[in-house]
Amino acid sequence: MDYEHITSEANRHLVRVLFWGTQSVFAQVVLAGMLAQGVAVCGVMLPGETAVSVTPRQPDSFVSDLPLLTPYVAQDTVHIAWANRLPVWEVGQEKAQETLSLLKTLHPDVVVTACWPRRIPVETLAVPEYGFWNVHPSLLPDYRGPAPLFWQWRAGEPHMGVTLHQMDTTLDTGAIVAQREVVLPDGITGPEADRLLGRVGSELVGSAVSRLQQGVLSLVPQPAGGSYQSWPTDADFGLDLNWTARQAFNFMRGTAEWGRPYFVDVAGERLWLLEALDWYEDRQQKRPFHRQGNRATIQFRSGILLARTK
Repeated sequence: MDYEHITSEANRHLVRVLFWGTQSVFAQVVLAGMLAQGVAVCGVMLPGETAVSVTPRQPDSFVSDLPLLTPYVAQDTVHIAWANRLPVWEVGQEKAQETLSLLKTLHPDVVVTACWPRRIPVETLAVPEYGFWNVHPSLLPDYRGPAPLFWQWRAGEPHMGVTLHQMDTTLDTGAIVAQREVVLPDGITGPEADRLLGRVGSELVGSAVSRLQQGVLSLVPQPAGGSYQSWPTDADFGLDLNWTARQAFNFMRGTAEWGRPYFVDVAGERLWLLEALDWYEDRQQKRPFHRQGNRATIQFRSGILLARTK
């Protein structure tokens, strides 16, 4: 879809953006970055299940049956929103009448999502004039799905990235609004990567909103092919000796926040690993692995991994 010929109305007013996110680090950074760039965010929605009883603090014109959330919480998405005088609602059902009514009352030009955990139905996607845009931490069409960073680290991808894409009724398949490649440093943790990629995502949103305002925003359909991965299982935390030690180190470092033990089958024995400590490129040792106390060095196809064992 090409927006160049339908954005004349957007030129007449500041583009209003509604944010749908979670309490994740990635979503927090995207929201904070959008606000820092001056994006006109008109409110925040978080996924919820039940009503929360609080004292509303919002303009009188914002009337809705959706529950508002309190600002007196730890530093998170809600805190960021309230610090910027933005109302926050919980969404129990994306297609519920109260959700649709509030969307129409707020009248955003576009909704930006980050880490939204549920599929958004077509009737909800159709409410904003320019639809929903999702910030996804991979170079689509590769690594669609709910845990793209996990699978990119597992595959040893040398280049990752962020895609801002139009949402449709299937997962992560909509046209690309903007995209940027990012090279993550060796040993980066999951939260560190979320912060880095979240900042990139917020910059993509800010630039796209600016282009929409100017009437020069074009969308590009995703290339054919791509891949989709679901949530990882315990088996997906296994290491492969055909990897390089660098890949094993980065995989363990990047996914450590999952709190799952890693394992590798070597010389007829299964080693359980708790933490990646270091890696030594192009080194070779005589034995497939050497254990000393709660540490082990493991020979991979290329290089040696030093890890803390269970």
